[in-house]
Amino acid sequence: MNNRNLSGPALLLVIATGCATNDTQFKTAAETNLREQTGAAVPWIQTASDAAREKQMVEALLKEELTLNAAIQIAVLNNRGLQAEIEEIGISKAELTQVGLFRNPEFSASVRFPNQPPSAANTEFSVATDLLDLIYRPVRKRFARQALEQTQLRLATEVLNLAHEVEVVFYSIQAQEQLQKRLKIISGVNEAAADLAQRQHAAGNTSDLDLANAQVIFSQSRILAVRDERELRKSQQHLNRLLGLWGKQTAWRLSDQLPELPKEEIKFDALESLAVTQRKDLAALEGRANSIGAALELKRRTRYSPAGVKVGVDTERDPDRTRLTGPNLSLELPIFDQGQGAIARLAAEHRQAQRAFEDLAIRIRSEVNEAVDTMIANRALTEYLGKTVLPQQIKIANETLLQYNAMQKPTYELLTAKERELNAERDYIETLRDYWIARADLQKAIGGKIVGTETGAAAPISAATPMASQPHQH
Repeated sequence: MNNRNLSGPALLLVIATGCATNDTQFKTAAETNLREQTGAAVPWIQTASDAAREKQMVEALLKEELTLNAAIQIAVLNNRGLQAEIEEIGISKAELTQVGLFRNPEFSASVRFPNQPPSAANTEFSVATDLLDLIYRPVRKRFARQALEQTQLRLATEVLNLAHEVEVVFYSIQAQEQLQKRLKIISGVNEAAADLAQRQHAAGNTSDLDLANAQVIFSQSRILAVRDERELRKSQQHLNRLLGLWGKQTAWRLSDQLPELPKEEIKFDALESLAVTQRKDLAALEGRANSIGAALELKRRTRYSPAGVKVGVDTERDPDRTRLTGPNLSLELPIFDQGQGAIARLAAEHRQAQRAFEDLAIRIRSEVNEAVDTMIANRALTEYLGKTVLPQQIKIANETLLQYNAMQKPTYELLTAKERELNAERDYIETLRDYWIARADLQKAIGGKIVGTETGAAAPISAATPMASQPHQH
């Protein structure tokens, strides 16, 4: 199967900042860059036509059986929570636009009337602007641009988290559906065996104890089937929420079973360094720490500078029609407020951002190692279950069947052997599922797609089990 070419962690949302002159150009540049980076469409839905187009894409994907790729694509197209997060880009873009605008000049006017001749009014007009606003405008734009970049990095992490959650739930549903298929077969076998035991007991060919054992095993298999069905429905609803589906859209079907273990494992060298290099949330924290540090340094250098410098032109006409015109200057002197509180706050925020960055870097390394350890352990356990334990239980069940047909074993022993086979198969499927979930966790931990071997084709785990096809009779 090839449904891992667009696995969850590959869908990193890296939207270009660019120098777009309007919202349409900015949106187009963002989506184009994303498509080039990931090969997937993570749209920024802003208009009704955008929404209609994405709805058509979702409907087209739902017409086919649901693969992992398709599930992730539907999620990034249709998840309303993700679209809400994408709007943070628009908010940051608007803030960048706002700080790039010149502040409006201040205009003032006054008219005064004399109480004696000459009776002409005294008028005064002035226009002033904040000089510091002009000086610091490039600095504010730089900080706003950095904030936009940090928003994009945080959004990339949100896309990664969504894709990872879809992947985990998808594997869980695959495992649960495989078990459901086997449980239906086993339940039918147990029901037939329990009915046969009842007829044998009525004919006096089996004891009360054998009949009770057969009935208990059948009852337990039914309880197990109901519980597994409940968990499957919960997982299906979880996937519906992640994909933003409701109503008729929830009638999807998965395309295949869990993939088999890859023939060769990935290389684990330098994964920690790779994760620290490409994790978007770590890059966002690093950018925040750098931005706060730069703001702190700027505030310290300018703490004794005037807090406000307004320059302008003032003109006044006296009642005798004499006009006086000239420049004016207004300074806000830092006598009492020298930015002590602002500097202390920025210093604390800078230390906070640095500690948060260091903490996440440590946790990333730990997450990578934990995922690697779990993945290796699950691979080893899956291989042991698939090559040793499950074949042994199948062999025992088959031998028990032969002795049962020869009337050397009672019904409940056959059912017990079959139950042990099913438990071994359950352990195998669940451990295989856990392997792929650990692999997804590793991809999330390193912040990108694992470069390794492709998966093999999925095959029914119990295809070689001859007992699965029909009830057993003498």
